Amino acid sequence: MASLSATCSDARTVGDWLSGTARRLGTADPGDRLGDVLAGAFARPMDDAAYRGNALVPGGWPLEVSFSEERPDRLRLDLQPSDVECLPVRRRARTLTVVGRHAGTGFHRRYAAWRPYLRADRFGAFLGAEFGPDDLTSVKAYLELDPAVAPAALPGRLGAAASMVAAHVPGVVPHLVAIGGGLDGPLERVYLACRGGLRILALDGLLAGLGLRHRLPALAATVAELTGGRLLLPEDAALVAVAERAGGLDLKVELLSDALAGPAEAAIERLLLDRPSSLAAFRRWRHAVGPAVTTSVVSVRLAGDSPPRLNVYQRIAAPDRLRP
Repeated sequence: MASLSATCSDARTVGDWLSGTARRLGTADPGDRLGDVLAGAFARPMDDAAYRGNALVPGGWPLEVSFSEERPDRLRLDLQPSDVECLPVRRRARTLTVVGRHAGTGFHRRYAAWRPYLRADRFGAFLGAEFGPDDLTSVKAYLELDPAVAPAALPGRLGAAASMVAAHVPGVVPHLVAIGGGLDGPLERVYLACRGGLRILALDGLLAGLGLRHRLPALAATVAELTGGRLLLPEDAALVAVAERAGGLDLKVELLSDALAGPAEAAIERLLLDRPSSLAAFRRWRHAVGPAVTTSVVSVRLAGDSPPRLNVYQRIAAPDRLRP
């Protein structure tokens, strides 16, 4: 176990890096709202091998930052709160406390609807937060779902959507549900793990049911660019997520590291060439987060008549480069 001074120094390293990233992006400093959470998540020296056992970024450090093509001016982060060896049920309680403090009215009611379908066996919960120019703009709890529950048994409209996903993607199981809120109102999204792999072209019927069938060619082209041409993804290499929005349901395909074809930044830039403002925003965001991180997950989101939009999640790859 590290000395107190070393522990504080390493927690401060992560906080200082996020503060610098926020300053370069022009957003509020995450430490102002989540300083105690960051200190709890990084209470060990950065070279402590225990970090490698975290469930958010297995083999790495329990924090991701992400670029959203739809919200390119925001600093978004996901982390595994509390110490890496904290019991999952305690981590879930900690996450619920933080999110309940900031998510606005209705959060506890929405959480109660999902509570019978939750487990706390592997990670319990992760915490997500987004920061705009002035303050925290949204916060969410990623809650571990029981994979033994049939997708059709999940509650509400998202349960019905999960059932639709299961009808077109054999072998999907509940993975987690994100519940939160902020300036844009409440958020709920359910994530299903593709235990049997994912055939992108098999999503044709699902997209038709969601009113998005005309987006299949663009989805396939986007996925192929990111995966080196593969449209048949191996088991546990992707998640399918559905969320309820004001305009209806949207769909995300999350490509995990086993699905991506090597370093993904070049492929992302190629996809953004025909969207110059998004390309410029991504390059600005990459400059802001600096050289310590690398892409671990890319999600492709479909909604309404918009073309596929990207979210890019990056993990800490070189903790020694977090320091200025």
